Amino acid sequence: MPWKKHKTRSDNSKERCVALLLGGSIYDETAGGVSIVRYGRRCDDETRRTKKDVVKDNFLWERDFRALTSLFERVGATIFQSVPTALHCSKLDTIESILSFFTFDDIERQQKGMAYGKATTFIIYWCGHGEPHTGNWSFSEDEMMSCTELINLWTLANRGERDALTIISDTCFSGAWIGELKTKKVPNLAYQAACHSDETAWVVDDRNVPRSLLMRKFFLELLEDEEFTEDHIYTWTCPSQHPIFFCDYTDEDDESGYVVVKGGLRFFTVDEHSEMGQNYYDAETNGNIRHGKFLKILKK
Repeated sequence: MPWKKHKTRSDNSKERCVALLLGGSIYDETAGGVSIVRYGRRCDDETRRTKKDVVKDNFLWERDFRALTSLFERVGATIFQSVPTALHCSKLDTIESILSFFTFDDIERQQKGMAYGKATTFIIYWCGHGEPHTGNWSFSEDEMMSCTELINLWTLANRGERDALTIISDTCFSGAWIGELKTKKVPNLAYQAACHSDETAWVVDDRNVPRSLLMRKFFLELLEDEEFTEDHIYTWTCPSQHPIFFCDYTDEDDESGYVVVKGGLRFFTVDEHSEMGQNYYDAETNGNIRHGKFLKILKK
């Protein structure tokens, strides 16, 4: 796999980076309006899934999360916990995981009167359902986590202003949080949304690279100057999905459209998509053609 061999950043004794990788419900009816059917074909109806589909997607998500673990380790992060996407996802369990994540070094901080030596960057990666219009994270039993709730958990953890929070919301309608985050003025906050507030985020089955289009772009950025172990790797130009980021502690490069945020990742905005020559094909998801061009990048 192309992400198997990698070089990590050199360690900086004054900084540390930890990551929490969270999945959400993929088929729960209450979370995403998707039902599971016991028998029969889906007949191109993407709102219906068989048990066989569920087993396959759970396997693929677990595979993707192993790849994501490698991605974050590549930028020098320590994985605090990795919870792949599951059929049922509890909001309460997720809150407990996030609180434990934000306070993993509480004993150390209390012993030193909160005057600890290392500034810490906390990366939260979320993939799952996003609620239309709000981008809120969806769970089973019709539960939602709002932008305000997540920031309140961060505030409750009483992190110092030197610490940073980096959020990647790899879900539909995730751009809706950006307006709210701008008003909260949280120090050292960076937020990457997979799409705008009125757009859906795509997941496709494409060989052994991450199926998430957002995370695929992160991988390509890191693989840019490294040797590919595959004949080629795929990127995308999806006309209906435009990633967007917010970060108030660094200036965006007008020419490149990205910034390097705390945590070592390039956050980016895609305003327009372009087709490069004729070297593309339509994505095929579980036998269904989806509209969008996936560009093939030949090995260097």
